[in-house]
Order: sequence, then C-alpha cells, then structure tokens
Amino acid sequence: MRTRLYKNWWLLLFKGILTLLLGIFLLFNPEATARLFSVIVGILIGVSGLFLISGSVSHMRANYEWTWWLLEGLVDLLVGILMIFNPLQAVSVIIILLAIWVIIMGFIQIITSINIQYYMTGNLIL
Repeated sequence: MRTRLYKNWWLLLFKGILTLLLGIFLLFNPEATARLFSVIVGILIGVSGLFLISGSVSHMRANYEWTWWLLEGLVDLLVGILMIFNPLQAVSVIIILLAIWVIIMGFIQIITSINIQYYMTGNLIL
C-alpha cells in the first residue's frame, strides 16, 4: 500500500496544485464564485424538481398527495431555472434570507437569555 502511495505521489501534487489554483481564483474572483455557486445550486434544485415531477406523475394512483409533490417539483424547477439564469440576483436573495435568519436568531437568543434569568438563582443581570 505504501509503495503504491509513493509511486503515485505526483497525483497528490497535481491535486494540491489544482486545489491551490482554484482557491486563489475563488478568492480573487468573488463575482465568478457567486455565479458558479448559484448555477451549481440551481442545477441541483432543478434536478430535484424534475425528480419530484416525475415521481408525482408516476405515482398518481398510489399517492393521494401527488399534487403536492407536483407543486413542489414545479416550484423547485422554477427556482432552479431562475438561479441558473440570474445567478447574482439569486445570491443576493440568499444573502438577504440569511441576514433575516441571523436577525431572528439574535432576537430569539436575547429573549431566551432574558427569560432564563428567572430560572437561575441569584438573578444575574445581563
């Protein structure tokens, strides 16, 4: 096993060089990175939508909730297409949703920390 690893050292070197170049490219090209990310996620969501549509149509008789699968598949397909053809806008929407989530989590943590004081002995002040 060790001999094989030593024999193919150049594959690890090649992978390391490619990874390094990719990292440098992504670091210095954030717009291209955002586009690539959006397109890849859009493809994954679109393929998921196609599978859901296919599954809903092929299981119409066996699954009484096939219409929900179809609706979810159509929404996934639409979102995937939008992400592929409008990658920067898609990333902007994702960032906005992430920011909203972080704000909500901040409020929840503040409220939780205030409410938990009532259960603590000594009532620490924030």
